[in-house]
Amino acid sequence: MLKGVQHIFFGLKVIVLLLVGLLATTTASAQKPKKNSIEVSYGDEYFKNGDYFQAQQYYETALKKQANSSYVNYRIAECNRLLFVYTKAEDFYGKTINNTTGGATDYPLAKYYYALMQKMNAKYEQASASFDLFITEFKPQTPEDESFLAQAKIEKEGCLFAIIENKRPQRDYKFEILPTPVNTKNSDYSPAVYKGDSSLVITSARENNVGGKLYDGTGEAFSDNLRFEKKGESAWTKIPNTDGFDELVNTAYNDGAGEFTLDKQKFYYTQCDDDQGACAIYVTKLLNEKWTKPVKLNANINDPGGWNAQPSISKTGDTLYFSSKRSGGLGLNDIWYSVAQGEDAWGEAVNMGSAINTPFVDMSPNYDSDDKTLFFASSGHVGFGGLDIFMAQGDSLNKIKNMGLPFNSQKDDFYFILGDKKGFLTSNRDGGVGSDDIYMFNIESKKSLIALINPDSISKFAESVSVKGKILDQETMEGVPDLDNVLTDEQGNVLKKSKTNKEGGFRYDNLDKERNYMVLLDEDNPKLTNKSNFIVSDLQIQGTKGKPSKNLFENIYFDFDKADLRPEATKVLDELVEYCKSYPHVQVELKANTDNYGTNEYNVDLSEKRGNTAIEYMTSKGVDRSTLLVAANGETKPIAENNNEMGRQLNRRIEFYVLGAENFQPSGKVYILQPKNTLYSIAKENGMTVEELKNFNGLEGNDIKAYSPIRIPRK
Repeated sequence: MLKGVQHIFFGLKVIVLLLVGLLATTTASAQKPKKNSIEVSYGDEYFKNGDYFQAQQYYETALKKQANSSYVNYRIAECNRLLFVYTKAEDFYGKTINNTTGGATDYPLAKYYYALMQKMNAKYEQASASFDLFITEFKPQTPEDESFLAQAKIEKEGCLFAIIENKRPQRDYKFEILPTPVNTKNSDYSPAVYKGDSSLVITSARENNVGGKLYDGTGEAFSDNLRFEKKGESAWTKIPNTDGFDELVNTAYNDGAGEFTLDKQKFYYTQCDDDQGACAIYVTKLLNEKWTKPVKLNANINDPGGWNAQPSISKTGDTLYFSSKRSGGLGLNDIWYSVAQGEDAWGEAVNMGSAINTPFVDMSPNYDSDDKTLFFASSGHVGFGGLDIFMAQGDSLNKIKNMGLPFNSQKDDFYFILGDKKGFLTSNRDGGVGSDDIYMFNIESKKSLIALINPDSISKFAESVSVKGKILDQETMEGVPDLDNVLTDEQGNVLKKSKTNKEGGFRYDNLDKERNYMVLLDEDNPKLTNKSNFIVSDLQIQGTKGKPSKNLFENIYFDFDKADLRPEATKVLDELVEYCKSYPHVQVELKANTDNYGTNEYNVDLSEKRGNTAIEYMTSKGVDRSTLLVAANGETKPIAENNNEMGRQLNRRIEFYVLGAENFQPSGKVYILQPKNTLYSIAKENGMTVEELKNFNGLEGNDIKAYSPIRIPRK
């Protein structure tokens, strides 16, 4: 086994080293070396020692002389996979498979890794087909071969999972990478909440660490524990070492991966005493504002000469979860727990069992007592690719769920921990600062992203933009009606609201093509442990030829503090219903308003009720719900002064704007009655009989009230 390969908690490079070491026999048996050049010999020697960067240089030099060598192509693919250059690895595994000199025959695992690299590059449909091919053609000869076949089936299932997951509305957790100096070009990982959400202890392999030397397993410095605190809105700075923490928990070798007790009086963490792979869990205590000399936990936690790391302490302080490679485990390394029999008198370690542990990597446990949920990372459960973060729930923690997007990616995601209102995790996903980086997110979010619209995705010949799709129940695959959804700008400001129709459909038409938009779904269960059960289907974002247009239909008005439809309002809505049925491609935007009596909060609610009343009337007459959008303005958009009865009546209204209108001609307009007005005088003024005027307004009696609205024909 390679030197130091068991330091699995120190970044992703070493996780891969562990896998390489334990699967070396299978890999070796599948290779037929052809050492016919000095460059290949040198490359093999570097590869054997785990120096994949140097090995790749020699193999690429050899490739110039023997471009058709299956062995050299396969070795270059292996180097790039182990250096996390997945795009290039995919290319060279493909060249190995397609080599006519027997690449697919001599290196049968090339097909497995080719499929895996496609998955790591988010080519899920292609990867699924490639895994199918491997599963069909691969003939296992050894138990190790059987493990590859078993994992290929899990990886294929993960491809199908990822395809569906990418259709699921993504909640807006304000997911963001932490800035420097928390993240650097080196590996930064294993965040532990120190005080609130604004201070952390992280593990880092950055330059100028205590040891000052490079760790052979990664080519980076031996890792240290570092503390940072947030200053202002976004800046983070290093916490001054006034309490002796830094020198006590950092040594010349690898240190890191820890967690504080709830009262912050103890810190459990991992310390490796040399570079040979033996790691153990220690605890240090805070006494009189100073941290004390760390003490190694007993043999129930730290089996002699073994590898034990990544401790997580329960909020009650009596249960310790950790990752270990010890006898009795189920895989490469498992998650275990121990219950204290007194202060740090830890009982026998218990394996978490097959619901959580797999034959592969299961690591970085973190137990959240509030939600009774164990978060952990695994490469053995169904996921996007590499390590994914999972949560185990239920009384026996046997209900395992993939955390999904944005917490997981096609790369490696691990070390997940929750603070008060913020959470943190580690990932080597694209777009980071270094090889492993720390990300922060909100724990709660009611908004799920359905669609993102930006000008770059629209044809330059388009005049406006439309977006439409369906929201389906993942279990029944049927449309979900009446789901609230909103259109916002890129800052999240709500522009329009709507609901899905009977088939779960939503749409927003006639949008300005020069702006960025988001379509968001409102959900009732904001906590991240309550996963959405919806998926997005048939999403279409298209440029349209018609320019953005907005034409005012005819307003309707409401009595004071009421949301009921007046008689003349139903006449207006009947005409609007017929128009929508004749031109089903248009959308109608309702802007509901109130006068200024009452609080703004009350008036926003009242205006929303007025909008919903109009919408319910129109949908009852057959108008598709996705045609109708609503903006509840409350008292904020008056068209007249609120200091008299006429002005207040004019403000108690809904304006109807028809988007993308054609052949547009409402028949009436509204007049506010004066005290001197009668039905006869108004009818005469407009060339009508009294009966015609009453029919035009849906009136039954002859009584009319001053300052109330009445419709008259539009001339």
